[in-house]
Amino acid sequence: MRYALIATLVFLMGGSMSTAVPAPQPRLGLFMSQSDIEAARVRAETLPWAIAQKEKILAIADSWVARDPEWIRSIMPPPGSKFAYGVQGCPACQKKWKYFGGDTANLDRPLVLECPHCHTVFDLANPREPYNDTGDGITLDGKKYWLCGTWNGFVINSVWSAFSPDAGALWNLADAYALTGDERYARQAIVIMDALATLSPTTKGPRDFTNDENSVQGRLMHLTSIYFRAMNPLSRVLDMVGRHPDLKTASPTNPGITIEENIRKGLYEDYLFVPYNTRNANLRTLHNHEADSYRALVLTGLTWGIGDYVRWGAEGFQAFLDNAIDGDGLYYETSLSYSVFTRTVYTDIADALMRYNPDVYPVENKMPARSELAYEGNFFNHPSFARFTVDVPDRVSMLGRQPTFGNNHFDTTIWKEPGRIVTRSDVEQAIRFAMYSTDPGIRMKAAKSVVASADRIGDPTGGGIWGWWPLYHNPDMEAIRSLAGSEPVTEVEEESDFFSAKSLIYLRAGKDADRRGVVLRTGPNLPHTHEDQMGILLFGAGRALSGDIGYGIFGNHVHLGWATHAIAHNLVVVNQGASSANKMARVGPGGSMRRFHQAPGVAFVEADLTRMFPASDGVSDYRRLLVQVDLGPGSSYWVDLFDVAGGTVHDYSMHGKPFAGGNFSVTGVSPVTVPNVWTLAGLDPQWTGATFDTPLQSWGERLTPGGLLRMIPGLDDVSSNIWWYAPPGNGYGFIYDIKAAKTSSPWQAAWRWIDNNDRYGFRVMMLPIQQQQVITGTGPTLDGSEKMRWLVARQGSPENKEPINSRFASVLEIFSGAQTITSTEALMAGARAVGVKVKAPGREDWIIDARKGLVKMQEIGELNAGIAVIRRQNKILSGMVLSGGRALTVDGFSVKMTNPVWTGKVTSVDPEGRSFRVSPPLPACAAGSAFRFSNPGYTHDSMYRADAVASDGLVRPYPDDLTLGRGKVNGLTDGGFLASAPLVTANIWETDTHYLDGKSVVSGGQTGVIDTVKGFKTILQKGLTPRAGDSYVVLDAQAGDTVSMDGTLSLTMEGAEWVLRSNSPVAVGFPFPVEMRVKGAWQAVKGNTVELDAETLAFGPVRFREPGRKTPAKAGGSVKVH
Repeated sequence: MRYALIATLVFLMGGSMSTAVPAPQPRLGLFMSQSDIEAARVRAETLPWAIAQKEKILAIADSWVARDPEWIRSIMPPPGSKFAYGVQGCPACQKKWKYFGGDTANLDRPLVLECPHCHTVFDLANPREPYNDTGDGITLDGKKYWLCGTWNGFVINSVWSAFSPDAGALWNLADAYALTGDERYARQAIVIMDALATLSPTTKGPRDFTNDENSVQGRLMHLTSIYFRAMNPLSRVLDMVGRHPDLKTASPTNPGITIEENIRKGLYEDYLFVPYNTRNANLRTLHNHEADSYRALVLTGLTWGIGDYVRWGAEGFQAFLDNAIDGDGLYYETSLSYSVFTRTVYTDIADALMRYNPDVYPVENKMPARSELAYEGNFFNHPSFARFTVDVPDRVSMLGRQPTFGNNHFDTTIWKEPGRIVTRSDVEQAIRFAMYSTDPGIRMKAAKSVVASADRIGDPTGGGIWGWWPLYHNPDMEAIRSLAGSEPVTEVEEESDFFSAKSLIYLRAGKDADRRGVVLRTGPNLPHTHEDQMGILLFGAGRALSGDIGYGIFGNHVHLGWATHAIAHNLVVVNQGASSANKMARVGPGGSMRRFHQAPGVAFVEADLTRMFPASDGVSDYRRLLVQVDLGPGSSYWVDLFDVAGGTVHDYSMHGKPFAGGNFSVTGVSPVTVPNVWTLAGLDPQWTGATFDTPLQSWGERLTPGGLLRMIPGLDDVSSNIWWYAPPGNGYGFIYDIKAAKTSSPWQAAWRWIDNNDRYGFRVMMLPIQQQQVITGTGPTLDGSEKMRWLVARQGSPENKEPINSRFASVLEIFSGAQTITSTEALMAGARAVGVKVKAPGREDWIIDARKGLVKMQEIGELNAGIAVIRRQNKILSGMVLSGGRALTVDGFSVKMTNPVWTGKVTSVDPEGRSFRVSPPLPACAAGSAFRFSNPGYTHDSMYRADAVASDGLVRPYPDDLTLGRGKVNGLTDGGFLASAPLVTANIWETDTHYLDGKSVVSGGQTGVIDTVKGFKTILQKGLTPRAGDSYVVLDAQAGDTVSMDGTLSLTMEGAEWVLRSNSPVAVGFPFPVEMRVKGAWQAVKGNTVELDAETLAFGPVRFREPGRKTPAKAGGSVKVH
């Protein structure tokens, strides 16, 4: 059974015009069947959303059938034409244009562009045109403009688009043919495909993104693998009209072959193996471009009946799902935007293979039986794929959107509603799992997701979303609701969370419009990364407040020289980014999460990135502790303790979103203009007098559309090379209008905005431990059209030669309207800052840090290690949290943990990575807690949650997948073997990350240890004797690993009760008589102190109250009362 839930068909009723002509039979049924078309016809006559969709389709299609086929052939660019996106915009006014002539060209004005801003008309057919472009582009002030290429791109994009196919001629002609049966639509689609097939092989892709004008960058205006993206709608069109007899006629554009042969050769076979050789399921990196090439391989195999292509495509696709998606369900490339895109690619491949029917092909084609394919061709049963599609979109949401770290868009979203923004694509993908998976768990989970989305945005069958897929495959929502079960499908309350393999952390608080939070990334830099490890993104007031600069075009001046660099993010830059200068990012294993916990009103994370720094930086410690503390339903703050040891200059960088409609202020210190300094780079004497360190000449003031820097007449300081890093190669030359001052006293900076009477902002309250230089400046957005205000707190100086140690102690507050915090103060133990005191109306909180040793304070006695949070309301203790420390005594309350840091050794790991055993066993109350795998042979630690624990040492982690890669042994090498599938975390840009060094590899019942991985697929290891053809799996844990878990407890006042939560046995004492309840009756506590064992704590929160009410209930667990 290929799928488990079939949409209820709407039976045809006579009398409508669309049913007068029989529905066409698709060529092979790769996207839909004839009965699907029949059902779509009825929907298009009866359902409002489908009626509107049909009207749109026919309007576009009719405009194309009204044109003569010869006109279509004549409008096509000549063979060998050059194409462009038009990223550089207008040569007259320098304003940005939409890609492919979207706002400058019109088919009824051939070879004419008109700027929508300055209204300059560019007549490309006129040789006396001032901006005459005969096809090879024009160069003005060192900048290349592809006017003719933009027109050529406009023509092709009008008929065959990769980005908006539903607006193009081919898409709508095919749908019009399906909905009406009118052969005019099919014939015109065939005319267009034939013309494209003859033209495409003579082209080399868009010219905007390369310095070599002769390099192959794709076909037509489709950049590299985007050509393969365009093949998906093309294949749908061809399958729809594929039985039309015109395809068997001679090609009028390519004499000697039929139109069908021309389409096959020119649009399918010509470019298929150019960017990636996917023959024999060969794989290089599992990058999204390569995924696109496999989508094309599968479509080509299915469209033309090439059995090996289908086999290779299915085999390669399994490798993608097994290796490019981690245990949490996250895709491996850094930026979440590439997860969104790649999910669409995977869904297309899975959908095509799910519909694959070998019986429709001739026997001589040797098509594979479905039983030959993994999952019998139904990859909607793949658990990682299901997690990636159904679970991850909700888990990665912050204030309703995905955070934009790495190469992602600039976040301007305002979202104050419950839940997250749901797209049509999200719902359609989840519906496919509900309809087509045969795994009951996957189907139910997907159904629940679909129902929750429908409750948010409207029933997909009722017009909340619409597109080609629901038109032809309208899901039966009643069946899906039934599958989802009787339990109400509600929004999952957003809580703090982390992702294990990527070390991606979310600290969240609040509900609906009051939601706020921080995102911190510490994992390895992988494709589409920025140098933003350990940087934070702040969210509140429904917005991204410290928004990342973002990403537009890969590899241009602004991307390479500015947006990717550490100074453009909210973190501490060491040595002015010297070790990553003239690079997009450092390469290494990433960081390690050291601790994570969420308690009522308090959440915290500690992460360490020390191993990412090369020896030249001299860094021996680089770690950040963020403690989130809630002040009420609508307000939180974050204590930020950032420690750096080594290096000669440390720059704590922070910025806000563009300040249009807002203001920026600094109090407690007064930065002033620095003589002869204009940019942040200019504070370094080696850049004194640089051309860019002058007003109006900084890189940040010279950005142009397309992301290139503007040349200034008389200055030869900008390269014509697109792939160029502006000096000093670290982004410091983009921050300008620098002001600075030094201080040792507390100071703060605030970013405030007013947006339609919505007042909001955030501030940084810095508590210097030693003298700092406070620097302010202005930085640009990607195209320089908006400005952002920058803050840098500097320790050390560029002239300094000796290593320094810094602790940046600060408090971050997000506010809507008035600010809440009234004062902040560093808690000192001698010359050592050991925490922060924060005051707000009626509140006083102490955050104490004993991670580096014993802290003695009169108010608490001693804290031997770890972290403590002490909270008072109206001067009365209201709660405390202890993590990793043995004991804490405050105001007569005391807690003492038997085991403040629990450690054990892994004795065995399930070969499939679903569980492991540890000795001694984790305590029964550890379920839900974070723990860490470490090993002297590892380059980083890995943190997971204990989903379930057993007394015999068995632990099921969350996520319950400890695999880091799997495949087959393709061959043997000296000291290792060749893997069939790339290990995506092992390399970036052909450079070793060392992320997998020391990890175990299991094959043929043997276990080895990885030394390192070369070129993604050469696994060098010891201890394993591999055999060609055997399967292997790489695991994140192995026997002998140390498992560490910080004992963490919270004691909070909730109403009239004190509530204790702990993952480790603890003794708790009160300054007054109490009675206690553990899942049962209240019982007296003698001596006001009680010892609670792990089994008791495993029942859940333990409640205390002063003697009073009695609530009869059954008690349980082991309790020793004093």
